[in-house]
This record gives sequence, structure tokens and C-alpha cells, in this order.
Amino acid sequence: MKMIRITYVLVVLGTLVVQAFGFDLIPFRKGDLWGYADPFGSVVFPPEYKFAGVFRDGIARVQTKEGHGFIAMNGRAFFASDLESARDFSDGMAAVKIKGTGKWGFLNQAFSIAIPPAYQEVGDFSENVAPAELNGKWGVIDKQGKVLVPFQYDEIKPCRENALAVCSAGKWGFIRPSGELLLDFQYQKASSFSEGAAAVSPDEESYVYIDSKGNQVVPGEYQRAGMFHDGVAAIRKNGAFGAIDRTGREIIPAVYAYISDFSDGLAVCSVNSRFGYLNTRGELIIPLSYAEASPFENGIARVWERIKVIETSINGSRVVQEIPVGGGYIDLKNKKFYDCD
Repeated sequence: MKMIRITYVLVVLGTLVVQAFGFDLIPFRKGDLWGYADPFGSVVFPPEYKFAGVFRDGIARVQTKEGHGFIAMNGRAFFASDLESARDFSDGMAAVKIKGTGKWGFLNQAFSIAIPPAYQEVGDFSENVAPAELNGKWGVIDKQGKVLVPFQYDEIKPCRENALAVCSAGKWGFIRPSGELLLDFQYQKASSFSEGAAAVSPDEESYVYIDSKGNQVVPGEYQRAGMFHDGVAAIRKNGAFGAIDRTGREIIPAVYAYISDFSDGLAVCSVNSRFGYLNTRGELIIPLSYAEASPFENGIARVWERIKVIETSINGSRVVQEIPVGGGYIDLKNKKFYDCD
């Protein structure tokens, strides 16, 4: 395994602000570079990154022209020349891919390699375990790299509510993190559990919600069934999106082109290719004023102001790409953090 060079940097200003007020910092864009501001719009880390991610577990993923790295709320920074790719922290661990190996491992919050790069692919840690792929098959590992579930499955989704959705021979079922079978392999598709319910598809055409015993717990069948948050889940029926509660009552009419899962009490919604945010009562809290939008996380969400059309030619064929550009992050009151002074 290649050695990873570690560089620590202390940013005093960032440390003082975070210690004094205890809030998360917000990425902002100035030209083509990104930095971080406090919720009042004051710059804490100046715009010097090609990419600046949201803080998770007190650490954000960043990228400079030299490569990938992380910065912590207390000002520490980690950059390694051998990092080919990196993902955000989740449950105290971040997946990292090492150049020249094609393998993934995990970094801990001390910026040390906790699990050496040995896997073709990995999922995020959740509830102290993560899916990992070895020799074309998936298993489950813990934070010490111990194999809890042998590498025998075709696909595994992250752990939620002490259960993992797993696929074997084209059928989905559920297991415990210990490997104990929870629900047999009988579904065409399956989502993770949320608030005691998981969406499964018996026939690839419709979804129903079941509990950990396999009993249907929400009336109705849907073309798409999201995860429950605060007792509400986005669903799709008759070609349009709405939302239901745990009794199956439609609390947001199915009239939208799209509704995401709820987070921070809001969901992305779309009408006529414009995006905004609904609350769990169906009220439009942030107008349909964006060309694209992502779900809220820790009180902020990434939005894009317009769509850029790029035409290219590949092997003589005309290819048209529509790419969202502009914008930046907004808070729950639609305050924009596009260009902070």
C-alpha cells in the first residue's frame, strides 16, 4: 500500500469563530472558487477551493488544484497527494480512494487511515457499519475493518434502523448487521428502513411499505415511495408526486413533477422545470425560482440559478448536455450565500 502524506494546517480565525458561536459554516462561491462563511455572511475561510462541501461531523470535504482533502471546524486541514477521490464524512468516517490502487478505504476524524484501502467499492458508514465490495461481491465491515457479513451479496444499501437491504440473485431482502436474515429474498427492489417502514417492490411496477416482519404497514401502492421523515414520505402515483403520512393519508396532493425526501422539514419540489421547497403541510416555503435544487442538510441547500446548454460531437453524433450553473447555497429562509464580502 502506498504511504499517504499528511499535512496539518491551523486556521486561527476559523477556530475562534466556531468556538465562540458554535454554528456550522456555509460554503459560498466567489467566481470559480469556494470558501466558507458564517450564517451572517462573514468570511471565515477565504475562497481558495475548487470544491467546498457541506460540513458533516464537523469536517468538510474540499478540493484544490493540488488534489482532494478535508478541513475541520477547528481549523485543522488534511491533504494527501495520493488521494484519487474522497467522499464526505458519515458516522465519523470518510471513504477515500488511493491513486494507483483503484481501492477504497476509510479515514477517521483524526485524519488517520482507519481502514486500509482494500475494496473495489464501499458505501457510507451508518450505525457503525458500512457495505464494502471485494472481488465483485458485497459484505459488511465495522469501523475497525472487521468483516461482519461475508462478501457474498450482489448489492447492499447502508444500514438504517439496525437493518440492511441486500440483493442476492436479483432478489432483495433484509439482514441485520450481524448477518442474521431478517426478511427473505423476495422483492424486486427495496429501500432502507425509515421510521419503521421500508418501501419494497414485489413486481417492479409498484411499491408498498412494510415493517421488519414483512407486514404492509401503510395502505396503498405507489409508483415511487420515498423514505419517511417526520412522519411524511414523498410518493408518486398516476405519474405525479405528492406526499403521505404513516396512515396513507395524502397530505400533499400528487400534482408535482417531483418531490424529494424531506429533510430539515422541507422537500425539493418541481413544477414546469422550476424548483422550490415545500414543508410537510404542503406549503411552498421557498418559491419555484431555481433551475435545480438539492435537499436541505444542516439548514442549508445547494441551488442553481440557470441551465447551461452545451453542444458537443461524439463520433459524429451531436450531443446536447444541459448543466445547472450559477447559484450557491441558501438557508431555510432563502438567504443566499453566493458571494460573501
